[in-house]
Amino acid sequence: MKSLKSTPIIVHSIKQFFQEYGLLLAILLTGLTLRFYRLGDNCLGFDEVGVSYVTKAQTLDEFVFLVRSHVMAMPLDYAMTWLVSRQGTENAILRLPSAIWGTLTLPVCFALFRVLTDKRTALISVFMLAFAPFHIQYSQELRFYASLTFFYSLSTYTLWKAMSTNTVPGWVIFTLTTIIGLYFHMYVLLVVVNAFFFLFSNDFQKM
Repeated sequence: MKSLKSTPIIVHSIKQFFQEYGLLLAILLTGLTLRFYRLGDNCLGFDEVGVSYVTKAQTLDEFVFLVRSHVMAMPLDYAMTWLVSRQGTENAILRLPSAIWGTLTLPVCFALFRVLTDKRTALISVFMLAFAPFHIQYSQELRFYASLTFFYSLSTYTLWKAMSTNTVPGWVIFTLTTIIGLYFHMYVLLVVVNAFFFLFSNDFQKM
């Protein structure tokens, strides 16, 4: 009897969930499809070939040498490439991390836009990002672009939450997110600029 009574509640919860987030899920699924579509078709570009050399590293010394030979290279982005190359060196496999970072950027940006604006504006913004040709392109390149965008967006979101709540866990999450992001690309540190914008924004001062 309890299971029969709980069934309408479960159905109602599922229906309510899709009413609330159905459009967002459709946008995210479309964004995922576009970023994985024909991922390995194009040949590696000049910059991508430079990154792909890290797949040949057999020792930590070789790995460090290859990373240090690239301008502004940070180790975690190259480490991800090396790790996935253990499963194969096909173009699609090597570009897989970028496609994943690019896809994950969409829900992170929705969460960020949602706290900065409203749900409708956030949906429109993430819809535009999902179909943005440049973001799709750079989500299919063996470079740091997709991971930089992801961690910069995530760091900005966690910064807003930390400044809004001003709790120790909030600041710890922001700090860890930013430090990890810095090891993908140093430009994540530009989130500090956002802190000044947040601090002097009208919305933040009303809190």
